[in-house]
Amino acid sequence: PPDRAELERMAATAGIGPIAPDAMETLTGIADGLQRPEIRNLLELLSLYRIGVDAPVTAEDVRACAPIAEGGELEPVVQAVSARRPGEALEALARAYSRGRTPVAAAMQLGRWFRLVHAAATHPGGPGAAIDRMRPPLRGPRRTALERTASGWSGAATETALAMILDCERGLRGIGAPGPDRAVVERLVVRLATLR
Repeated sequence: PPDRAELERMAATAGIGPIAPDAMETLTGIADGLQRPEIRNLLELLSLYRIGVDAPVTAEDVRACAPIAEGGELEPVVQAVSARRPGEALEALARAYSRGRTPVAAAMQLGRWFRLVHAAATHPGGPGAAIDRMRPPLRGPRRTALERTASGWSGAATETALAMILDCERGLRGIGAPGPDRAVVERLVVRLATLR
């Protein structure tokens, strides 16, 4: 994946203005889990999303444009965690690592997914109503997976999951207790997959 300097050049080429430091960190983490054409698509979408906005790009802007419909090598990890199958999730994580994906990318992918699950699980109209309002829209297998996960996870459980993921991301950035990055994410995957 491109490094931070190259991402900044790609963003400038796409016509994206100033990017806040936390937004750049978020963009770097997301890009780490994507192929170059997907990164270009993300930056083009972000540029369109920001038309008419003068303030620097925020982390929320980046997350809003992230390609949640495609998880690449990390998608099996996310779906195994969602189905509460820790052994399968760890095997999928090992495969993702062997294909060049990083612990940071895995944590961010889990965070993106569980933010969606939380929104769907806590919507007063039910998961279907929440998904209907999501932008960009979710369709096909991804929508089915989100409805199934949101129906099987309570709002409280998704809040706990998001807190765990945030703690993990802090640890990966050196803010919390230190530890080898892969081991930190492996522990996260097992804790999420066994959460009730």
